[in-house]
Order: sequence, then C-alpha cells, then structure tokens
Amino acid sequence: MKRDLTVAIVGTVFVLMLLPSSMQMQTSKAASLITVPRDYPTIQSAIDAANPGDKIKVLPGTYPEQITISKSLTLIGTGDRITIIKAPATLPNTNTNGDPYVVDINSGATVNMKGFTVSGPSRTSCPPSLIGISVMLDSTLNLDTSSIKDCTYNGIFAEGDATIIRTNVNDYRDHGIFGFGEDSTIKVSYSNIVAAQNSEIPGQMGILLVAGANGIIDHNRISPSSVAGAVAKLTTTP
Repeated sequence: MKRDLTVAIVGTVFVLMLLPSSMQMQTSKAASLITVPRDYPTIQSAIDAANPGDKIKVLPGTYPEQITISKSLTLIGTGDRITIIKAPATLPNTNTNGDPYVVDINSGATVNMKGFTVSGPSRTSCPPSLIGISVMLDSTLNLDTSSIKDCTYNGIFAEGDATIIRTNVNDYRDHGIFGFGEDSTIKVSYSNIVAAQNSEIPGQMGILLVAGANGIIDHNRISPSSVAGAVAKLTTTP
C-alpha cells in the first residue's frame, strides 16, 4: 500500500513538472475585482493599481476625471444614467495626435467598458478638438450600453479597433465615430448617433472611416444620416 502511494505521488509530481509554468501559476494570477470608490477613490487610481486582466466596478456617481488606460482591463459602470465620467475643468493630457480627451486607450490595450456615460464639459466651454473616447496605438475598445455626450468634437476617435453596441453618441460637433487607418476596424450596431444642434462646424458626419479603415455599420439610427468611408456592411435606420 505504501509503495502504491509513493508511485502516485511521484507520478503527480512528474505530471506537474511537464505542465507549462504559465499553467502551474494560473491560480495565482486570477483576475481581481476592484471597486470604486470603495477600494480606490477615483477610476484612474484604480486603473493605476490594477493588473492586466483585472475588472474595475464603478459605483454610481459623477467622476470628474481625465482617464488614461494602457493595460487590458474591464470597466463596469452601474448604468450610463448614474455612472458618469465627466471632463474636468482642465484636460492636461493629449493623445498621440495631440488631441485632448476624456478617456484614452493606448499601448495595445484591450478595454471592455459597459454602463458609463462619458461626458464633455458644459456647452459653453467646448475644447476645440475634444474626443470622448480615444483609441490609439493598436488598442481595442469594446463599448456596450453606454453614452458619449456634451460637446465633444469627435465622440469616438479610433486608430485601433472599436466595437460599439447599444450606445448613444450625442451632441458631437464634427464626427460621432471616426475610424482612421488601414489597421482600424469599426463595428457599430444597435446604437444612436445624433449630432449637436447649431454646431460651429458644417457638414457633421455620423460615422466616418478613412485612410483604409474598415467597418460594419449595422442597425443604427444616425442623425444626420451620414456614413462615409470604406464600409464593409451598412444598414442604417433613419
């Protein structure tokens, strides 16, 4: 009996030695859940403390922050009516194109966001080229059941990939969603894209894909009903 037990132990150790080290350590690298403001007072401080793959839950409230994300994370709000990321009075940081933003995703990060409003400042103080969510440097945004509003120049600007579903992009002054570059793929479905009234910029466009960007634009309401660029599939509901 002792000999059988010894063989079993040796066999188990041998199998573990054959496993890749990443599999052996998997349990110690499980994603963590961080809650704002319970664990950290701001969304940015939670992002800074998180490890790639972590999930950040944001409780109801208005968070006056400019947010930068350079690691793959999941951000879950409590609903776009009650969880608001609002542009602060000053926006010191710019993306790689030099544009101010409320949220910027960069450095190849994949970010899942759901249940937020991303809001610009008041209509009387719109920065000239403000972007609601900026997706840069081969990054990916997956945005679900959210809103972007209040005097953004471009609601979403992506030089990476963006999948947008069940989202309202309202009150943009130039483009609701702008995809740029042949490495950019934009997918928009079941969303509402509505331009600002009396914008100082003529010829507003709901969705624009240029410089080789591709997209699937399917089952959306766009007003004014304008989509242009290298669109792979287009279905709009006026």
